[in-house]
Amino acid sequence: MTLEDIILEAKKGKRNAQNAVIELLWYKVYSYVLLKVRNEEAEDITIETFTKVFSKLKLYNEDFDFTTWVISIAHNTMIDHIRKSPKLNISIDDETNLLEILEDQPSPEEHLILKQDNDKLIKAIGTLR
Repeated sequence: MTLEDIILEAKKGKRNAQNAVIELLWYKVYSYVLLKVRNEEAEDITIETFTKVFSKLKLYNEDFDFTTWVISIAHNTMIDHIRKSPKLNISIDDETNLLEILEDQPSPEEHLILKQDNDKLIKAIGTLR
């Protein structure tokens, strides 16, 4: 079954076709979103994206690439999610189209580096007379 056939069946509301769309595009959508936001939010945004895809599927124009259409919905869903999230302080850089998430807490990698630096400092202090 081709993607076009799957889309036609999904437009009819067939659950198997909708599941096939999710299986085909989940990784692409999730990866795209994950590059822009934190891990725990990426899955929620991806799920919300596919909910919107199926609710707007009848509006899809076959003249355009389906994957690109889905990714654009993911992008808009992500932007909406970011705007609604008061706990995030986000800078959107138009030139590189990257979203930077600034947090009060260090990332796990930064935390590990700080711990390693502290361990080195404690060892160095221990060698002093």
